[in-house]
Amino acid sequence: MTAPDRIGRLFLLLSLAYAWMVRIGAWRADALPIAVKAHGRRAMSLAQYGWDLLCDALRWQRPLFQTFLALLMTAFPSPSQPESESVRY
Repeated sequence: MTAPDRIGRLFLLLSLAYAWMVRIGAWRADALPIAVKAHGRRAMSLAQYGWDLLCDALRWQRPLFQTFLALLMTAFPSPSQPESESVRY
């Protein structure tokens, strides 16, 4: 590896993008909840939900992208009650 600091910057960029997708997904899920499948889990993750909306905003809806940029600067809302989800290994 010739430039290990580049890996750190790439990881920082990817972490920021993932957090942004999750933030947008959580914001969107408040207004339009994710469908729940028959087995009780969500049909898609918050990151995927945010990714779909962010891609559309980048391609077609520039004013909506400005809203998402402002949303990136805000903190996640505190949870009102803990949501339990089953996790399988």
